[in-house]
Amino acid sequence: MLADSASFQWTCSSEEREGLLAGAIICDFHKGRVNQDWPRELVAGITLHRRIDALSNKSESVKSTNSFYPKKLRRFVPIYFDILADHFLANHWASWSNRALKDLTSDTYHALNKFGAFIPQKNMEFVSFMRKKDLLAGYQHWSNIELATSGVMKRLGRPELSEHSIQSMGSALEKCEVSFRSCLNEMREHTANWSAFDSFSG
Repeated sequence: MLADSASFQWTCSSEEREGLLAGAIICDFHKGRVNQDWPRELVAGITLHRRIDALSNKSESVKSTNSFYPKKLRRFVPIYFDILADHFLANHWASWSNRALKDLTSDTYHALNKFGAFIPQKNMEFVSFMRKKDLLAGYQHWSNIELATSGVMKRLGRPELSEHSIQSMGSALEKCEVSFRSCLNEMREHTANWSAFDSFSG
């Protein structure tokens, strides 16, 4: 959502917007330095997403949610926050955007097709599943939040914490939504103030 918002704040071309949308997803599949030989618009999308994550992790709105979770789960709070953010956005989309959510998810899947060569093979099955089930819109359903949480905990090598994580996220849901709204407004202000598109891909 922030990638889409930034594309309008920065008056991007359609190609640049596609890079921002695809980069917001593809970013999660790559670690380390961004390959500057990749398409400029995709590099910008990945860099934007990482910058948003870094700011979100430092946000007092996010830090305040630590107390909502048991101590043994607090190291995963930024992850829980990101997953719940998708849930809140999907359920209250009209509060944040004039565009239909289905239109944005369709544009995102189209962008992922365009930049499919930069999706690691091991993640292709997940992207296919995401598109087939329209997970980006489907996060309004708690069952998909449970699937996402279990998948993340499995990738982190802590599948035994999945059930406890899901239960704790459910218990913290209402309080986390207040923090999410504050954080989202903060992030939107940051993207509006960031400089030209080129500064993310140079």
